[in-house]
Amino acid sequence: MVRFSPDAPVVLTGNLKGSVDVYRVNGLEHVQVSEKDQIQRLLSAIQKDDYSEQKGKKNDEEGGEG
Repeated sequence: MVRFSPDAPVVLTGNLKGSVDVYRVNGLEHVQVSEKDQIQRLLSAIQKDDYSEQKGKKNDEEGGEG
């Protein structure tokens, strides 16, 4: 779970084990964005990188196994 504070420059994260982390975001440039935009920006930032398709294309281009 991730929560943004509307009044303080912090981000709070938590997990199912009950662990909570607080991150300060002082000094970061911030423009007012909607909650929907914040969620989208967060999801794109934590999105898993999947290089499997690119790796296969690279092997094909180099004449490797594929």
